[in-house]
Formats: sequence, structure tokens, C-alpha cells
Amino acid sequence: MKFEARNILAPTLIAAACAAMLAYINHKTQPVILGAAIHKELETASLVLPENFPTPVKTNLNGAACYASFDPGGGLLGVALEGVTFKGYGGEIRLLAGFTMDGLLCDFKILHAPGETPGLGTKIQSEGFHIPLRNRPVSAGWELRQDGGDIDAVTAATISSRAALEALRDAIEKFNRIRRE
Repeated sequence: MKFEARNILAPTLIAAACAAMLAYINHKTQPVILGAAIHKELETASLVLPENFPTPVKTNLNGAACYASFDPGGGLLGVALEGVTFKGYGGEIRLLAGFTMDGLLCDFKILHAPGETPGLGTKIQSEGFHIPLRNRPVSAGWELRQDGGDIDAVTAATISSRAALEALRDAIEKFNRIRRE
């Protein structure tokens, strides 16, 4: 078989053209995608803070990236902080927790828990798990009943429940650093 340059040149030119088109599309769509992600984060932050709070703004308080809600005079009303753990049934769990500055957990939303068992571990997103934790003081114990605490685990999802509480404790630790500021 005779070597011909076109056997290499044609696929190389096609690949280069495709790479250039992908780079151009990525360059044009990246700001839109980033804007949508920030909008979604802001919307989630608004959901975990009380409804009567002004729209939160993305900021950095005492080393913690967060969404903060301020009163008209500039006083801090509450913050929404991310909590993370790698001890979920399927690995990483990330959540966004909202706190009032008087030390109460308003609510939390699971942001990322792809490895939790559908129908079981994913129930950490249910109202049944959230309701008993709302308006709970951050100084309260954050342990499952099985671990000596007073919080009920989601039935058949103890590992996921334990991991969600660990992610909440991570967010509470960040919140406490902000309050000490």
C-alpha cells in the first residue's frame, strides 16, 4: 500500500475545523451558561432563606463564599452557605443551607447527590426530612437518633441521612465563623 499525504491531511483538517468550531461555540456560550448557573444559585439561596428577606447577594464573609441578605441599613440578616461531605452512600453530597443571624437553620436544599439510591437515599430531599430541621438552633446537636442525637433518619437511608447532617455541620461551621466576625 502506497503512502499518500491526503490520507493523513484530510482527517487532520477535518479534526482541526471541528476543534475550532467547538472552541468558538464554547467561547460564545460560556457567559450564558455561567449566568444561568449564578441565577440558579441565587434562586436556591432565596429558597433557603426566609421569604421576607431581601434578595441575597453573592459575597465573601470571613473567608466563606456565600449569599447574604442585608437589611436596608446594611445589617446582615442571614446567609446561605454550601456544606459538603464525601460520606454519602454514593460519595459527595453538597447542599445549600440558609441561616438567620440569630442562629437558626431556615432550610436547606440538596445541590448535588448523584450517587444516592433512587427512592431511598434521595429522600433526604423530602419535606419529611427537612421539616424537623427547620428553625433548629445551630447550637443544637446535629446527630441521628442512632448516633445518640435526636434527629430521625430517613427510613432505609441512614447513610444518606448521616451524610446530609455532616454536610449541614460543615455549613454550620462556616456560619459560626461568619458570626464570630
